[in-house]
Amino acid sequence: MKHEIQSAANFICHLLRLNKKPIGELQLKRFRDSLYDHLLRRYRDHWFPENPIKGSGYRTVRCVDLKIDPLIIQAGEICKLSKEFLQKTLPNALTLWVNPREVTYRFGENGCICILYDNNNTEPWTHITLIDKTCQKKKQKPFISQENKPFVEYKLKTKRSPSIEQLEAYIS
Repeated sequence: MKHEIQSAANFICHLLRLNKKPIGELQLKRFRDSLYDHLLRRYRDHWFPENPIKGSGYRTVRCVDLKIDPLIIQAGEICKLSKEFLQKTLPNALTLWVNPREVTYRFGENGCICILYDNNNTEPWTHITLIDKTCQKKKQKPFISQENKPFVEYKLKTKRSPSIEQLEAYIS
């Protein structure tokens, strides 16, 4: 449960990090820790490793049409990130499913579902993991821009499982 929730919190922080307006790493760390705590409390009684689909709708985090999941807003308020800032910064039509043994996400209503974390990983997802994997495939060092921010192509594995397709049909 902890790896899945930590992967989701890291991913949302990563999306904030990609914003043109710089956010301090300390503030991002506070936001990530706060979001992790909120998600952990929310999912505590809705986590079923023996039946991962059970409670999946409850564990969905959505940002659609300037409506952001209340957990993200609460975590932002704790570290002084306003609701308006989060609405401008986070992508519109983001859906994130945090399930036992798998974390997936989708941009847009008809976009591909991408795997962020699955039970083959021994560590939670971080943006450093993505940079390392991309550079290993290309056998090169990450390109560091003038702002000292690594630039990588953001391509993650895509997957269409029957359970996710059933969930999509249920949500639609």
